[in-house]
Amino acid sequence: MKRKLMYTATVILLLASACQNAPEPHNGAEAKANEKHMVIQAAGVVNTGALTNESETADANRSAAQEASAAKDDWIPLSWEKVSVSGNLQVLKEGLNQTERIVKTTTLYAISGSRETKVVIYAKKGDADHLHAALIRDGIVYDLGPAAGYAYDQDDALTVNNLMLFQKEVVKVQGAVGATALKRLYIDLTDGIPKLLLTVDEGNASESDVDHDGLPEVVVSAGTIPHTSIYRWKDG
Repeated sequence: MKRKLMYTATVILLLASACQNAPEPHNGAEAKANEKHMVIQAAGVVNTGALTNESETADANRSAAQEASAAKDDWIPLSWEKVSVSGNLQVLKEGLNQTERIVKTTTLYAISGSRETKVVIYAKKGDADHLHAALIRDGIVYDLGPAAGYAYDQDDALTVNNLMLFQKEVVKVQGAVGATALKRLYIDLTDGIPKLLLTVDEGNASESDVDHDGLPEVVVSAGTIPHTSIYRWKDG
């Protein structure tokens, strides 16, 4: 009996000591918060790593936003100007009778798959400076004019391909006119009758979607001190 009383007294003393050491809550909400914190610690599920990751993510997002804002302050607005191109191509009624020699013939099937188109690059009688190009469609020969320098008749210096540009079906004819200079002719086939869409006779050109609107622009870099021009289609 005496042992039971001593044991009971010991338990009561331990409980009293625990109550004295526990922090006094200021209000019910804080008491619940402390209780919840104690339960989490007791369960061993405090996730300090997750809290650190969330903090790092927030810092990274804040840093990226600051960098984007600073970069935007350094943007230089582009100065746009209209490029006028005479679209009509001359029809060679006598075909290629003026040809001295044919350098290259490329057969292209229209992107729509409906018609066959040929581009012929040839040396023209009486012209020792340029190679000329002609487009043949439905038996009609259209003059594309000079397309390359006379000496640049190697196959890899003359390329012809079709592509979609400015939402149009286009044939691109490219030829070298110098050691580091190229000429490009973009021919519009959308309406069935070939028309000159654009001529680029400098630098290195490519078709890239630089403004991320889903449509490619023509990007040209040229010069010893390089400069870049961007050709886009707007309002016809």
